[in-house]
Amino acid sequence: MAVPAVKSLAHLNAQDSLRVMALSSIFLAEEALSLPPEQRAELAKLLTESLREDRRTDDEIRAELQRRFADLKSGRDNGLSFEQTFGSKA
Repeated sequence: MAVPAVKSLAHLNAQDSLRVMALSSIFLAEEALSLPPEQRAELAKLLTESLREDRRTDDEIRAELQRRFADLKSGRDNGLSFEQTFGSKA
């Protein structure tokens, strides 16, 4: 199977918003653009969802994380298997 060609961001001019991006961000964008279409769509969905405003305070988030961690440690929550998390065996 052929490796998809990396779509370069070099064609963008200085007027583009990328001119203020850190070099590492440009590298990350080029890496993302080299993904197959299905993976780029999934990444785009993930990034878009991350922009939704979360009205919880840091203390509320911290309390939820502590509760969830306690549930995992106590066995009330079994968590997810590797296959459930990554979709395949190691």
